[in-house]
Amino acid sequence: MGYESRCKAELASHHPELKFAFGRPGLLTFKVADDSPLRQELVLKSTFARTFGYSMTTIQGSLPVDLIETHCKTHGANLVHYWSRSDQDRQLNEAGEASTPNLPRLNIPGIRLNKNAKSGETVIDVIEIDHEHWLIGYHQAAQTFQRWRAGKPMITCQEPVVSRAYNKTAEALQWSRLPIRAGDICVEIGAAPGGSAQALLQRGCSVLAIDPADMDERLFGYPRLQHIKKRGKDVPKKSFAGARWLFADLNVAPKLTLDTVEEIVTNDAVHFRGMVLTLKSMSESGDAKQDSSLFPDEIAGIVDRVRGWGMRFVKTRQLAYNRNEICLLALKQKALLRARARK
Repeated sequence: MGYESRCKAELASHHPELKFAFGRPGLLTFKVADDSPLRQELVLKSTFARTFGYSMTTIQGSLPVDLIETHCKTHGANLVHYWSRSDQDRQLNEAGEASTPNLPRLNIPGIRLNKNAKSGETVIDVIEIDHEHWLIGYHQAAQTFQRWRAGKPMITCQEPVVSRAYNKTAEALQWSRLPIRAGDICVEIGAAPGGSAQALLQRGCSVLAIDPADMDERLFGYPRLQHIKKRGKDVPKKSFAGARWLFADLNVAPKLTLDTVEEIVTNDAVHFRGMVLTLKSMSESGDAKQDSSLFPDEIAGIVDRVRGWGMRFVKTRQLAYNRNEICLLALKQKALLRARARK
């Protein structure tokens, strides 16, 4: 939500056959020709599209539950996802109740509501356009993020979360399916106060947290945490020996984050298998209101630069838990993902 114009520009570049039809914050619809391959298989190349599917009909007035049931039967689906207009109404219980009264109660025998989809499963989407105005569609859960309701995973933690970076890293790991294992050494640049480190520590990783600022004291209950109170570029490269994964979340413009990371990963003494970078949408002066970054052409340039470091597989996504930022995943070998899938 808030990046609709960038999403439209990105889709116009990668998929010119899509013709814009209607939009409101959080929702874009397009028309496509009958002979377009996208009618047979909808796979979009996009950083900003949270998820995507086909629309079938719009309803004005009360939403008829029997129509939803009919669409479920027509498409052989037994899973329904509600998409609320308000960002505050994403948490719906299994009965289909929400904090707004205009989302009806759904109680159809054999139909699951707001559960994660299985791989390849058909999902019926019920999208709130406006008060008593609905769109009904469907999508195939072909990719990981298409399994989540509204493209947002449910993140839970058994202990108090140190910062919102916990959710960002937890989502990044689910989306990317990064093959991180317990015992792996992860380096994080810009770690304080430690939300991302917390997510990694809970997965059994050892974390080398690098930040001049203090880490949350609660994290030192984990014996696998080491904190170096320096900036990333000031840390001796031998400190990264044995580390497999690099995370970076710096409150600076993307170019400055990339400059810091490049100096590390291109050093002959450093051997990361992959990395997860959070790139902020702000200018090099640090002004988020005057950003000139993270438009589609800038993202393409960033991807090319990262590939130049020997990272053969690079992809980007604006995560549900991101704000004015995107997540970049980079791996030296895509086979690492395939190896995880086989396991």
